[in-house]
Amino acid sequence: VLDRARAHHREAETIEMAGTHVDITRRREAEGRVLYLVEHDALTELLNRRGIMRSIETIHAQALRSGRPCELAILDLDHFKEVNDAYGHAVGDVVLRSVGATLHAEMRSADWVGRWGGEEFIIVIPDCGEATAMATLERVRGRVGERTIEAEGQTLHITLSAGLAVFQAESDTLDTLIERADAAMYLAKQRGRDRIVFAGGEEGEQAVFIAGAIAEAVRDDSIEVCGRPLLDLRSRERCGEALVARIPHPSCNELDGGICLEIAQQLGLMHQIDRVVVEAACRRLQAEGQVGEAMSRQILFAPLSGDSIKRPEHLERLAEVLPPRPSES
Repeated sequence: VLDRARAHHREAETIEMAGTHVDITRRREAEGRVLYLVEHDALTELLNRRGIMRSIETIHAQALRSGRPCELAILDLDHFKEVNDAYGHAVGDVVLRSVGATLHAEMRSADWVGRWGGEEFIIVIPDCGEATAMATLERVRGRVGERTIEAEGQTLHITLSAGLAVFQAESDTLDTLIERADAAMYLAKQRGRDRIVFAGGEEGEQAVFIAGAIAEAVRDDSIEVCGRPLLDLRSRERCGEALVARIPHPSCNELDGGICLEIAQQLGLMHQIDRVVVEAACRRLQAEGQVGEAMSRQILFAPLSGDSIKRPEHLERLAEVLPPRPSES
């Protein structure tokens, strides 16, 4: 409401006023729509180049102050020109809207997604390590690739290529960060498309490599479980074993500390690894007949991660693999 008034008569402590109240709801809605369109793409409803640049500048400034990680990815739809040439721009628009909706749905609320121009999109991921960002983009790439797009009687499958760059506070300006992501995206195109290329330092490359090995081991059910002896500190005799998950790759080794454990936690895979360890413990107990009272003579330690302990649903799934309690005589 726009409220306008003025005093037209004053007497002692009395003031007489006249004015108007005007409903400006439609005007404010129109102004809001104009402000929205200034920074949003009308086709995909994602941030446009102006809006995403403002967001990047804000996150970049925060990363400079805090030193916290920040990732930026540029994504390009593969063979999109052929889609426009073969089916027309109306079908191309449907494809862009569909991909934009998938990107928006798959990213966190803290992430920023925008249309960089044409068939290119950009994603800014604050407070996120290289391994997690790479896993997130791989998931997004998979979702886009598996989705069927129906438009004008045509059934299309679209893939994307992406370049991921991590912010390096000691050397990166905003322009160099974008340039490295863009160069990595073109390298993904040269390597055959439908893939993600990471542009980062040696430590970041190692983290991404280890993340891929861990995710592959979980997916292929190839995690190994090995035992470490537990010693009684008083008698100095062996009193049991501690089970530790191991990824069958020389870069990963045992998942009980260091960068491998941190990456597995970032990827949200620890509860699945915990299940493998618990299942191995149950098999060993059953094979050795160590149930009931016999368990008091040997300790079999299967450590659980915070990912399992803090989530009741994960604990319930772990409980399902435990052997039934022996009946009491």
